[in-house]
Amino acid sequence: MRYVYHDGEQTWYSDGGTATARYVYQKKSRLDVGLTLAPASAATREGMWQAAKQLSFETEADCARLLAWSVLAPFCGALPWRPAGFLTGASKSGKSTILSSVVTKLALPLFISGDSTSAYIRQETGNDCRPIVIDEAESSTEGEHRRMVDIFSLMRQSTSDDAPLIGKGTMNQRPITFATRNMYLFSAVSPGMEKQADIGRMFVVDLRRPDNDWPAVKKCIESAFTAENCAAVRAFTWRNLSRIVEAAERVAHVVEDVAFLSTRDALLEAILWSAHWIVWRDGIPAEAELRRGMEHVFEVKGREETDDDAETLLNRLLTEVVPMFSDYGKRYTLEHFLRAVMQGYDPDDTGADLEKYRKTCWQFGLYVLAKTREVAVAIRRPAIAKLLGGTLAYHITLARHGLCTEKSRPVTQDGPTKRCVIFSAGILEGEPPI
Repeated sequence: MRYVYHDGEQTWYSDGGTATARYVYQKKSRLDVGLTLAPASAATREGMWQAAKQLSFETEADCARLLAWSVLAPFCGALPWRPAGFLTGASKSGKSTILSSVVTKLALPLFISGDSTSAYIRQETGNDCRPIVIDEAESSTEGEHRRMVDIFSLMRQSTSDDAPLIGKGTMNQRPITFATRNMYLFSAVSPGMEKQADIGRMFVVDLRRPDNDWPAVKKCIESAFTAENCAAVRAFTWRNLSRIVEAAERVAHVVEDVAFLSTRDALLEAILWSAHWIVWRDGIPAEAELRRGMEHVFEVKGREETDDDAETLLNRLLTEVVPMFSDYGKRYTLEHFLRAVMQGYDPDDTGADLEKYRKTCWQFGLYVLAKTREVAVAIRRPAIAKLLGGTLAYHITLARHGLCTEKSRPVTQDGPTKRCVIFSAGILEGEPPI
């Protein structure tokens, strides 16, 4: 397939050919994405990928998805599926560095704050198929929530070409319709996406606080992600755009199979992974390796739970009945075990061995912190994922609970240090479950 890109002054073709038909474009200021440059070499792309992996991404899958979004975004109008993402992490986790030194350099987006409105986005982009990055996309107040709901509406209309037109009324009683072909990336401390439909259309990139030599990492990023290198990567992506889109169909079948996603969600994921392998890893792997790779990705970093009710998810975990460690004749809810550990006794079992209670909790990645009486839930614990019947990304939903005090904290209890979601003791207050 042949793609056409107009930069405001000149028309470019993905196969390097010349015009075979006349095109009419609205005159605008030129946005030079570097299509005259030689495509980035394999060595340059590999160096940039290795540098990016040093950043504070929670998993390598987070890094892969974000870099793939960044190289696809300049050409979003040509894509049949346009994935949207949410970059989230605590304060000082590196969001600003990643946005300014990686995302904006690669994607050349319209970079705006969460105080912006959907009307501004429509008027500023007009007929342009541009990537849009929205920083500080919080929705903690009623006004912020209304603005983000309107912007999410635009995002939903942009995810695929089969979305219906948007209709708006005007002051002069003449209705107008328009279609959006943009790619969106939001950034905030917490996603705050109240609607399941929004979560299902977005991938979430999680950051942790840096535990390495951050100044050295930033210096490495600045050296790798130069303006010239980023332009050369865009040139490479442009030359390989047909290959990426065609390969995404093949990847989607595997994603749909191993991750149990809908066809739409599988296609949105697949275009990212197709771009990741072709741009950053230099080729789609063979079928068996592709399947193993996707199984690993969705084991360690699946799409976010579509059930956004953190209260429901936490209750489901706490009310799960499990056998006691080394004493399978006794079975209680996990909340019962946690309460006994927190209180130092079990009123329902006068002969309780609290060490067994602790080990039962530890088996499922649950810990009571002695000094603070907080409850820690391990991140990406297979035993918890199995109880909840979902993916290992359950912690993203749990972190939205009102009694969650920290999204990620290292906890050392029964051996190696684990990262956990931390809850106040209030989750065990009130009447115990029956």
